[in-house]
Amino acid sequence: MKVNSFLGAMMLVFIISGCAARMADPVIAQQTGDSNMTCQALEKELILIQQTIKNSGSSTSKAATNVSVGISGFIVPFLFIDLNQVEKIETNAYKKRHNHLMIIAYDKQCDIKGLVIPELES
Repeated sequence: MKVNSFLGAMMLVFIISGCAARMADPVIAQQTGDSNMTCQALEKELILIQQTIKNSGSSTSKAATNVSVGISGFIVPFLFIDLNQVEKIETNAYKKRHNHLMIIAYDKQCDIKGLVIPELES
């Protein structure tokens, strides 16, 4: 009986830990070698960042989902709430990197079309 209780508790721990939010891994805004990048390299990096930001999803819809799940009052859905706001942190870091590269591109007088992206509020 004690073995079954122990195994049940271990399974619960594994299930809960599997649903836990991951830690944020934000990109570093100012990286070594940025100032040595060519206009073409800057443009490629900026396009990649813009696509990454676009694919990261809307933080507004994520917040609405978290609120609706929390209000529902169920215990299990609380495991899916993103308390660390991982996407927000990572997206904000990409926006900082984008803006840093846009400044370098402007200083180098590169013909790159784009605007500075406003960063999210903390």
